[in-house]
Amino acid sequence: MNENHLTDDELAGVVVGAPSRRASDHLASCESCRTEESRMRSELKGFSEEYARQGERPEVFWAKQRAAVHARIERRRTVLWRLTWSTAAAATIMLGYLHFRSPASQPAPVVQDADQALLLDVERSLRRPVPAALEPAMILAAEIDRMASIEQVNEKGETQ
Repeated sequence: MNENHLTDDELAGVVVGAPSRRASDHLASCESCRTEESRMRSELKGFSEEYARQGERPEVFWAKQRAAVHARIERRRTVLWRLTWSTAAAATIMLGYLHFRSPASQPAPVVQDADQALLLDVERSLRRPVPAALEPAMILAAEIDRMASIEQVNEKGETQ
């Protein structure tokens, strides 16, 4: 279509019943645009009749369609429920396995602070009659004293 003829939008406006003033004036004087308008109207009427004919089905057909749609929806619901329950069951099994598989948490052993341990050692050392380093010498001295006392007893017994 050239500049003098109606555009597709203007023709569509005429066909649907909302023509502009320019479109109405042009259609009155242009045979080519009137032919195009007539062709568009007949095509739209043909589409309308075809859709009406397609829609004229017996009630049995529509009942079967409804039943098929409902069956499809029900199958989807069933599949969805099965999927949901199987996922929940798998998650429960996995959590149970992880819970019972892991060892019970043991409390961390108490680690004494080095300063605290040193203070305890000092306190124990102060309570001893002899320092720990001299204990072997103390045992030796006690043994020497015991031997000396035995010798004295023996000497007294021999002199008598």
